[in-house]
Amino acid sequence: MRAPDRQKAVAMGLALGVSLLLAALPGRAEPVAVRSGEHPGMGRLVFDWSLPTGYRLEQLGDRAMLHFESPGELRMPAKLPRNVLALRGVADGVEVTLRSGAQIRPFRLGERIVLDVLDPPAPRKPEAKPPAREAATREARNHGRQPPARRNGPESAQPAQALPVPLPVPLPVPAPMQASVTPLPAAEQPVAPPLAPAAPAAATRAEPPPGLPVRVLARPGEARVLALPLPAEAGLAVLRRGNLLLVVSDLARPLDLSALRDDPVFGSADLLPLPEATVLRLRLAAPAALRARREGERWLLEPVPALPQARSIRAGQEDGMLVLRAVAPGRVVALPDPETGLPLLVGTVREADQMVPQARRLPQAELLPTVLGAALLARGDAVDFRAGAGRFLLSGAGESAAGPEAPAAEARGMTRLFDLPPLDAAALSERLRAQQAGIASAAPLQRTSLRRAAAETLLSLGQAQEAQAMLRLAFQEDPQAGLDPVLRALQGAAALLGGRLDEARALEDAALPRTDETALWQGLLRGARGEGREAAPGIAAAVPVLLAYPLPLRSRLLSPAVEALLAGGERVAARRVLDAGGAVPALAELRGRLAEAEGRRDDALAAYEEAMRGRDRPARARAIRHAVELRLAGGQIDAAAAADALEEALYSWRGEGEELAARQRIAALRQQAGNGRAALAMLQETARLFPDQEAVLRPPMRQALAMALEKDSPVAAIALADANPQLLAADPDQGRLLLGLTDRLVALDLPARAAELLVRGMAGASGEARARLGLRLASLRLESGDAAGAAAALSDGGAQLLPPDLVRERTLLSARLLARQGKEDDAVALLRGLGSDGAEQLAGILAARHDWAGASDALAGLAAAAQGEMDDARRQLLLRAAAYAVLSGDAQRLGGLRTRWAPQMGEGKLSQDFNALTLDPVHGMADLPRLQRELNLFRGFSGRLDELRADAGAAR
Repeated sequence: MRAPDRQKAVAMGLALGVSLLLAALPGRAEPVAVRSGEHPGMGRLVFDWSLPTGYRLEQLGDRAMLHFESPGELRMPAKLPRNVLALRGVADGVEVTLRSGAQIRPFRLGERIVLDVLDPPAPRKPEAKPPAREAATREARNHGRQPPARRNGPESAQPAQALPVPLPVPLPVPAPMQASVTPLPAAEQPVAPPLAPAAPAAATRAEPPPGLPVRVLARPGEARVLALPLPAEAGLAVLRRGNLLLVVSDLARPLDLSALRDDPVFGSADLLPLPEATVLRLRLAAPAALRARREGERWLLEPVPALPQARSIRAGQEDGMLVLRAVAPGRVVALPDPETGLPLLVGTVREADQMVPQARRLPQAELLPTVLGAALLARGDAVDFRAGAGRFLLSGAGESAAGPEAPAAEARGMTRLFDLPPLDAAALSERLRAQQAGIASAAPLQRTSLRRAAAETLLSLGQAQEAQAMLRLAFQEDPQAGLDPVLRALQGAAALLGGRLDEARALEDAALPRTDETALWQGLLRGARGEGREAAPGIAAAVPVLLAYPLPLRSRLLSPAVEALLAGGERVAARRVLDAGGAVPALAELRGRLAEAEGRRDDALAAYEEAMRGRDRPARARAIRHAVELRLAGGQIDAAAAADALEEALYSWRGEGEELAARQRIAALRQQAGNGRAALAMLQETARLFPDQEAVLRPPMRQALAMALEKDSPVAAIALADANPQLLAADPDQGRLLLGLTDRLVALDLPARAAELLVRGMAGASGEARARLGLRLASLRLESGDAAGAAAALSDGGAQLLPPDLVRERTLLSARLLARQGKEDDAVALLRGLGSDGAEQLAGILAARHDWAGASDALAGLAAAAQGEMDDARRQLLLRAAAYAVLSGDAQRLGGLRTRWAPQMGEGKLSQDFNALTLDPVHGMADLPRLQRELNLFRGFSGRLDELRADAGAAR
């Protein structure tokens, strides 16, 4: 056995022995402090366990047994709540003696086990209808038929029976210290005798005052409105809890609801008896709401399908407390929450249209959405919610500003979607252990809220997969959990953190509350999809929420948040996030990008160098690429060197679509450097690695091929064209590429090889490209003397509709082909149909037929059709026309040319030659100098005629 295995076996054996020894020790009990407290409507007992333990509660009448799964040494409180008569420790828990009618509601708060002892229900008011005997007596008295009272006889004792019988005096309650320190055995506990029924009240007992009438106002053409007769100093709050709408007034006023008994809207209303407040409960299904407004000495409640815009009670931070600023705040009313049984603290206001639009979860409390006023669900004993001047103050909810990991002050006023407490990793882990213990001890259908809290803790720890798995279990156990959009959004946030974007779509659910935290996560989702420009505004607005997250979660969200902010141009927010992240190497690349965006080139390069030395491979690859681009833009390196540097770092990181972008950039730089062959090779390799991107890569591949065909040697270009026939055939500009390569082959005196290239190109081309290739092939064959091959090539590409310039060129070549075939009349007719476009070629054919006059007229007409000032091209046309006129021997035609064009010819040799050809014949000695110039001109005329013959030959 190896040494490490031997050590591990020894350690396991020792651990097993110690555990068996500890298990054998009797009575190792953990000290557990028991605290008590008084709250409106209930008392509370808190058992402070240091580790999670299971429990079981059994209540029978006024006695309850609380059993613990772990042994504990209970330290009883000095004072018991008002609803607890005795508290006695037993073997595995405690026995609680309750006041008659009290009920226990247990729950777990972290490692603590809490018992809320609810007050007994208030006694019902006596029936308004008197008993029959009393009614008859009252009827007789009212009508004067009451018999006279007798003082003697048996009937004289009757009035004494009508006197009220005093209630039995309850047994004295033992002192709390005695009940907690020296509890009596179960057999010695005093048992109170049953209370005797109270005697009927005397006829002379005063009737309770009638309540203030609550009425329904049904005005013509308006909705039904509920009118509460409350004075101006009465504050009011309206909020929804489940299917109940609670209307809370901070003044205790008896209300008479008899007018609402048969009302179709308000008939379900009832009153919750509280000593210092009035609570009206209405059963109206969501999303119905009540709009409250003040009118004189009453509040009017109008049912509406949706609430109009109202002033929001804004939250802020002041002196370590959360401040809710309101206009004319009233008092805070405490009542039990109908949904959870926890204390519900309601802050009333005396002016209408003040609401809390969104919920906000705090570590020890939850700020609830309201229609009017403010409401808080207290989860901890230290929560204090009270009214002040123009505000409500909240403390003890876990929002202390102390400590480096506390959220920023401005984040306290922002709306939340999740409960992600700003705790350190150790505290979060401890909280998670307690939550998992609570889940294990709860019934399956009661675990949804517990699993949600555990998933939020896992998300706070950055454990995305575990959080998503926890929520999947919640969806499997509770069919209602999948209908909660917030719960689905929490799973989407975990999926986004884990990189599973397809499973994060629940973050975009339209049913989600529009909170700042919702905008943050939706922006992060868009940024992960590459939509940084659209994501940046939402992330920038919710930066305080991001910075308030616990460190394990915040460290994973900083990089994607900054990337989206930089992509959207939100530099100020990006700098704030980077400053909060500190000088960690993982953010060096992002700091360089921010410095580059701000124009700080040296700082950017330094940050990129730092990222290159880091261990984060994706950040290192991005830093290399950004540094190369920055040096290229600064002129430190050229495109070829930049491509080499990027190619060296190509395999440093190949994920997240970055390799594809890097390869495309390398190919573009190769083209920029003039190396089309290398660019094509890179793109072809990329297409093999990313076959789904082939359609995207084809256009740059065609561009690289075109550059290679233009820049490479003709032989290498031909080989490249032969190796990429499909790419060349699919190129819409393939005709231009092949024609350029053909010209290069012809220049190298390789017409046959050029013709083969054109034939292969025509086989894969169509439309205009095929027609142009056929035209060039016909021209090559015609120049080589293959008139039949030229005719076949020309007819092969002319079956479709072609652009006018291509039609003109094909007509000119057809005329040359006809002239070569001896069909000069057909060629002349074809060229005359082209007008000035065919005039020059027409002149060549006519000159070849010795039709000098026709050739002269064709060139003169072409010169006349030209627009603009006289240039050398037109002068040459006119000089040739004059030469053809001289050859024709037509002096009148010469004179006409001189008369029209001599004034426009200007100066220069071409003008002198034109004048020499068109002057009158020699008449005397004075014309001898002109004759000398004409002789010099005609000495070189044979060369000019050779050019004309060449033109005629070309026409043939």
